[in-house]
Amino acid sequence: MAELVRHPEELSPNVRREDVKKKEQEEKAPPGGQTAIQMGSDDADSGENKDKAQNQGKEAAASTDEDDAKPREEIRVHYYQGGYCFNAWTDAYDYPIKAAAGVSYIPPAVWRNWAGDDTTRFFPDGEAWHIRVNIRNTTGNTYAAPVLHMSYNDGAETTVRDYVAGPLEPGGSVDIDIPLAGLRIVNPGEEGYHARPMQLDVQGIDHELFNGHMNIDFIPKAQPHFGR
Repeated sequence: MAELVRHPEELSPNVRREDVKKKEQEEKAPPGGQTAIQMGSDDADSGENKDKAQNQGKEAAASTDEDDAKPREEIRVHYYQGGYCFNAWTDAYDYPIKAAAGVSYIPPAVWRNWAGDDTTRFFPDGEAWHIRVNIRNTTGNTYAAPVLHMSYNDGAETTVRDYVAGPLEPGGSVDIDIPLAGLRIVNPGEEGYHARPMQLDVQGIDHELFNGHMNIDFIPKAQPHFGR
């Protein structure tokens, strides 16, 4: 059974993360390697956009080699919000993807209901406002000391947390849960598509990870419509 890790723990300074390059959203479609999801709705088209994004992720995941009867021996990481996997498309590759990224659009009709005011809004407590990081070990070796490092910039300051899981046995998996409740978005109504980036970095001892790095940009705007 997958273990659920919910408490951050302080680590020694020698546990460090590598920077993941921030991908800006300047009113253009997410570039290759990025997936977008709209959390909530303030128009009739948002559900259609969300369905398209989910279908793209499913199609990418389904494109793996069907002739490969045995699971690949690897330690692979997936990142979810509200049941949506930001990096499902990476399953089509048998080598680590170093720069996967995703975008979570939050329409004004959603964040205006959050606690705070138009200078600062706080993520609420709810099922949709969690990031779930799943780590699966299909190798023949134990994955020792998995650690998830989270860094989130709200537009004014950076919050850093570390989440620690126990050793991951061969064939095992673990979910690390990151509640967004209490984190904030500063000046959510400012002009333009200004991202509040969350960088996630999974580390361990003596193992190469597939998709150990992820950047999720939270943007307090409706997802732009293209080709209209």
